[in-house]
Order: sequence, then C-alpha cells, then structure tokens
Amino acid sequence: MRIMKVLGWILVPYIMLFIQWGRMNRILRFAGSLWALIIFANTVYVIRGNTSRSSSTVSATTSLVNSTNSSQVAKQEQNSSTPPVHKTTNSLQHAQYQATTTSSSQSKLRYIPFQTFGKAGDLEIRVNSLQQVKSVGYDGMGETANGAFWVINVTIKNDGSTPMGIVDGLFHLQDLNGNVYQPDSTAEIYANTNSGTIPTDLNPGVSMTTNLVFDMPDFMTYGHIGQHYSLVASMGFFGSDETTYALP
Repeated sequence: MRIMKVLGWILVPYIMLFIQWGRMNRILRFAGSLWALIIFANTVYVIRGNTSRSSSTVSATTSLVNSTNSSQVAKQEQNSSTPPVHKTTNSLQHAQYQATTTSSSQSKLRYIPFQTFGKAGDLEIRVNSLQQVKSVGYDGMGETANGAFWVINVTIKNDGSTPMGIVDGLFHLQDLNGNVYQPDSTAEIYANTNSGTIPTDLNPGVSMTTNLVFDMPDFMTYGHIGQHYSLVASMGFFGSDETTYALP
C-alpha cells in the first residue's frame, strides 16, 4: 500500500493531489501542487523532444547499422584474446550494492518501546496509552465505531528549527500481515475535547498531546495488541522515512 502511494506521487502526482487534498495541510498542498506542475511540464517537454528527434533518428539509424557491423567484427577478435574477468567484477559490484543497500535499509529501521520518546524526522513522539471504546463524543453528539475505536494518546514535540504541520495522516496502524489502518479524523474531533487537536502547526520546541482514533475490526486484549499491531509515523519525502512505536 505504501509503495503504491509513493509510485502514485512520482508518476501521477496530479491524481494523488486530487485524492489526498482534503487530508493535506497548507505546506503539503503547496509542495504537491508544485511537484505536479513539474511533472506536467516535464511530460510536455519529453513529448515535444521525442517528436523533433524522430526524423533525425531515422537517418542516423542507417549509418549506425553500418558502423555496428564493423565494430562487432572488431569486438569478436578482441573477446577471443581477452580473459573473461568482467563476470567476477560484475558479481563483486552486485555484492557491494547489496551490502550497501542492506546497511542503508537497516539504518532506517527504528522500533520505539511503549511510553518512550523516539525520533521521527524532526519530531519526538511518545505513545502514552491506548483505550478501546465503542463510541466517542459528548452531549449526545459523537461517532460510533463500526468495530471498536482504538484511542491512542500520543505526545508530539517539534525538535526542528521551523514550524511543522501536524496532521493525523502522518500516522497509521500496521499489523503483522502488513495491513494498514488509517485514523478516523471525524472521531478525533470528539476524542480531543480535553487535549490538543490536529491538524495544527507546531512551533520549534513546543510539544502537544493528542488522541489518534482508529476504527478497528474489534476489541482486543492488551498484550495481544502489542504483539500484532504497532503505530507507524511516516516522515520524509512521500513518507519514505518511517518510525515504528510499540503498543501495549
């Protein structure tokens, strides 16, 4: 699911911008619009360039074929006298690439214990508690879960040097099978009567505590939740940098 989102923002950002507009703050909307404009301009440029180059490509093909035939003869003579060392080099380069990729991937894996602050980009985040309720609200107003509301209380601090837009779209739940669960923004309005609400802009050095609400399939015993589910904060370009937080 995460990979499809990233590919969508890279290849067709104007479509993703339309789909995600309601869940984006002002900074993300501006960045997304600028990226969509760049991709559109680049597409127009490539199409025009391909059209102008197509006529010259036909004339160049004939001379390329003639030169290729002569070069193939020379390569065959050279290959017959040259030891096949290129296979070993390619294997070594492949092994080095795998080692670098593995090391780079492992350096981004962060698992933060329950009730412990952990870095996610320029944010410090701590999961304080988790409650399971059937509904949230007050004075006859509120939302009822299809299954069960998991209300996750978190503290967020901006450790950066500029204000940061905090939205619930930065967070999701994930289970051991890779299933992703998005927060319920409407239910969060009723769940945050006594705490900070998001979306909001968080200034440097300022912290806030808020409730994230997820409409989950059913109630579950504590301990079992922590074994099968975790809270993920997605930061970086298109959410490529993720930090995982343990649940009780």
